[in-house]
Amino acid sequence: MSADIPIWHLGGDGATTLNLAVANGFPPATYAPLVAHLSARFRVVTLPPRPLWPTNEQPPQDRRDWRHTIARDLIDGIRAHDLRDLVAVGHSFGAVATIVAVNAMPERFKAVILLDPTILPQAALWFIRAVRWTGRDLGNRLAQGADRRRDHFEGREAAYERLRQKALFRDWHEDAFRGYIDSLQPDPSRGGLTLAWPRRWEAHYFRTIYTGIWRELPRLPHDIPTMMIRGGTSDTLLPSAARRIQRIMPRLIYHEIAGHGHLFPQSAPDETARLILDWSALAESR
Repeated sequence: MSADIPIWHLGGDGATTLNLAVANGFPPATYAPLVAHLSARFRVVTLPPRPLWPTNEQPPQDRRDWRHTIARDLIDGIRAHDLRDLVAVGHSFGAVATIVAVNAMPERFKAVILLDPTILPQAALWFIRAVRWTGRDLGNRLAQGADRRRDHFEGREAAYERLRQKALFRDWHEDAFRGYIDSLQPDPSRGGLTLAWPRRWEAHYFRTIYTGIWRELPRLPHDIPTMMIRGGTSDTLLPSAARRIQRIMPRLIYHEIAGHGHLFPQSAPDETARLILDWSALAESR
């Protein structure tokens, strides 16, 4: 644990702190429209993942999973900055890291919101575990896509024109997409701009998914109100997995955002914020 772990203030000055744990590959600025709503009630912060730290370190060579990397950094950051009474909002692998952190130190949290957590069906996780046990690396389409991702652009206008019509970004709120473009960083070796979140880190995280997440879910404290939101067309949190989570966690409040996929915080920030704010107001009043 180190005081050098960064914390970014995203907006708001409310009495309650909300920590936003972002998805793999997506800088906090891509959540700007969502944060704009949440800032009306909360002090919104993020403990940025290691790829966004100013140290420019490389991904580890070993295959430690998210419990030992992204979740460990989140836990250490919360302790380093002495964050307490947190409303924790986690998206994708940020939601998985949040679950691990809540189980590690439940006394620091007052409410949990999971946005399309990366919780694959158990059979898929068994397969991943078996492949790792053999020592082989079959890769996966997300990691392979990250490895191939274009990461260099002549300038922001060129990046905007090239990326705006890509399927990944096509339905995004304009300000969320602008956050992605504005996060591009100067590239000292090639000139121009490069991705804020290096593609080698994105691929590393995709290859090191935490396969023990189903053991974590029953351990979430019953006295911490928890809500989960799924994108209605998500290909990450499948309907079968969502139903099983609800059986394991009968007190869980569950919503879906119809017509939106895994990245609904970027494509449907207004509806996402409404669900979070309405539910958190009820949870805090109990």
